[in-house]
Amino acid sequence: MPDYNSDFREKVKGEAAPLGSDVVRECYGTSNSAKFVTGGFLCGIPNIESLDATKTALLVFSKIQLSPKSELHIATLIRKDIAKLQTRLSAMVAEPGEHFSKQNNNCALLLYSDGKIYLHNKAKVTFELTPEVLEPLGAGVEPDALYWEVYGSKVEENDDTIAQIRKLVGKEKFRKITGLAIPGNGGNETRNPTPTNIQTIVDNFNASCAAAGITTTKPFLHRYLAALFAKRFLILTGLAGSGKTKIAQAFARWITPDFLPADPFVPGTIFVSERVQYVIKKSDTVAVEFWNEETEGGTTKSMVPKEIIAEWADYIEQNHIGEDVSAQTICDAVEPTSRFTAYLHRFKPFLKLAAFALIKARRMQQTAKCYELVPVGADWTGNENVLGYPNGLDPKSYVTKPALDLILRARRFSNIPHFLILDEMNLSHVERYFADLLSMIESQEAITLYCDKKGADGKPENTRELDPILKLPDNLFIIGTVNVDETTYMFSPKVLDRANVIEFRVTEAEMAGFLDDPRKPDLDLLAGRGASFGPAFVVESGNRSVIVPVDVKDRFVAEMNLFFALQREHGGEYGFRVAHEASRFVCFYKMLGDGKIWDATAEAGKGAWVANVAGRDWFDAAFDALIIQKFLPKLHGSKVKLGPLLKKMNSASIEVHNVAPREEKNITAKLVDPSRVVPPDARYPVTAEKIFRMWRQLNENGFTSFPEN
Repeated sequence: MPDYNSDFREKVKGEAAPLGSDVVRECYGTSNSAKFVTGGFLCGIPNIESLDATKTALLVFSKIQLSPKSELHIATLIRKDIAKLQTRLSAMVAEPGEHFSKQNNNCALLLYSDGKIYLHNKAKVTFELTPEVLEPLGAGVEPDALYWEVYGSKVEENDDTIAQIRKLVGKEKFRKITGLAIPGNGGNETRNPTPTNIQTIVDNFNASCAAAGITTTKPFLHRYLAALFAKRFLILTGLAGSGKTKIAQAFARWITPDFLPADPFVPGTIFVSERVQYVIKKSDTVAVEFWNEETEGGTTKSMVPKEIIAEWADYIEQNHIGEDVSAQTICDAVEPTSRFTAYLHRFKPFLKLAAFALIKARRMQQTAKCYELVPVGADWTGNENVLGYPNGLDPKSYVTKPALDLILRARRFSNIPHFLILDEMNLSHVERYFADLLSMIESQEAITLYCDKKGADGKPENTRELDPILKLPDNLFIIGTVNVDETTYMFSPKVLDRANVIEFRVTEAEMAGFLDDPRKPDLDLLAGRGASFGPAFVVESGNRSVIVPVDVKDRFVAEMNLFFALQREHGGEYGFRVAHEASRFVCFYKMLGDGKIWDATAEAGKGAWVANVAGRDWFDAAFDALIIQKFLPKLHGSKVKLGPLLKKMNSASIEVHNVAPREEKNITAKLVDPSRVVPPDARYPVTAEKIFRMWRQLNENGFTSFPEN
């Protein structure tokens, strides 16, 4: 398959020659590519920190997805006004604050209706090119040219997207690149994106965190991501101010896009034809339900698959059908080769309106909000702060909350992960406000939000602006942060049993490294950088057939049986759910590390993934994490209750590898008190270190628990 990006770049460079000393930038990522914004057009968000006075031109490449089968490639050239552009860059850096950043490493090039490009180096703002917004941006610069070409399905020069850009920059400067070999132009060929290798997600996220000023390590991120893959509910606990909320925000922003395709089928949207008005009542990933009036009385309720709407839209785009063509004519052309029955094509007027709305939406984008940070209040005594409630003053409305809005958005964009971050989750009794979500996570069943009226089938009818039945989508991930002090509540075992629990600590080395450069993390630098991993993240985490790798199955079963036996004697044994989630965690841990373990000392201190470290392989590291995330968090109690169990678990954790068989009787025959100094050849050193801290708390206070003050 040809490299269309490369073909276009080389041709543009030839057309724009001579460039001399220039800066060429490529903006093909989810977060920095070209797109329409309110009032104008974003040509890209390049890093032009190095565009100093020695440079004679700036050339920025980007592209827009016109449809599933066509891409508009575009290149912006600024040469004549390069000195003016450099002046604006210096001016922005000189006045960082409300409007600008102190760096030009994310500089938006905004094409306004006056034909000039305005610069904004605080590129993660909401772009609305109005006179008020433009005022602090200073003088605009004149682009010399905007070069373009379309790859894939043939698109005419009067296409809406192309026409809008031409209108902004002017016909003379909007130059089509000709003479390119474009297979399928006029047909259906388009370039498929390179599949993302999910195994590289740890390395990629770690690199992005370092660039954004977030202190973390690959072993920690390995555990964090494996836990999210294994279960969509994660609890973060540990030292206050150690980065629990920040890492949750960071990953959510990194793996989700900045922009999403506009949704033309939001409930409440009205489509008007010559004779009738249609109102969208429901919309999910599969179908659209519409009524022919806004009130139910005397209406006709209909539902059509979204795929048939897309079928109409594809035909209209490929054959350049105008809106003046009748719905019957379009139907006569689409129906003979359709995958759907003639019965579904009978909604001709609606299908025409919906298809044209979908075509326009494909060419527009909306700012994405794929995560929600919700601070939990101490007064949360019911689920209304999460799931909203029926409006008692208006029988047709439902009062939503940010968490519910996020769930509904996740349902519309099912291939993109969405994250609900519950901050300070234990400021209130978790069971009081979270019970419904816990139930949905485990049962995968729906709940009823309200029931004003039941239908003939006994199910609640939709009498408000929201569907009364709610089910959690598979692309929703819930992360809770926890601090422990006199203002918070302890988690019950039934909550901890349903989550992976990851503890945050700060080592002396990490603190020393931070103090060398004590800057505040810049999450804007992460936005959308890992969005290409998103669809694979959703697919893999939803894989129900994950099993323990064959090569370690015997070891896994032996260790699970050992720790089951150790805990059973003290009433702390685990059930089938924990065993199932443990098997998933081990599987994903291997996948993310490619069957290797991270050695920070390898390659002269740079670190590398290796087969083993001090006799420990990837399985030992995975099971070490498993103990501290699934077994230890549920332990709390007095010295009499937990002292013997902690000694047993400590002895099992520090036992070296060549000891066999691993049975309870052998462990209890040689118990060792937990110690601050963990043996270098310990099987599970992370577990042993945590057990010592719990043991110390037990001896000092007569009571211990997994969370620490």
